Amino acid sequence: MLFVVGTKHLTEVDLSDYFGKFGEVTRCLATSQRHRRKGIGFVELKHVETVNLILCQERHNCILVTPNGAR
Repeated sequence: MLFVVGTKHLTEVDLSDYFGKFGEVTRCLATSQRHRRKGIGFVELKHVETVNLILCQERHNCILVTPNGAR
């Protein structure tokens, strides 16, 4: 699972579409609070190799991506 920061302007569909370019996305969450986005999200991918590929490039379209061990 990836923890994504800087996503205030993005929806779950946006995150899924973007990270889906790297591999199969199994789950996405873009957090919101009182109809305002908090700017963080989570993306779960089917294959660990895909996560490693994404982590090789820390910044993606001005958002920060870090690993998250939460399951």
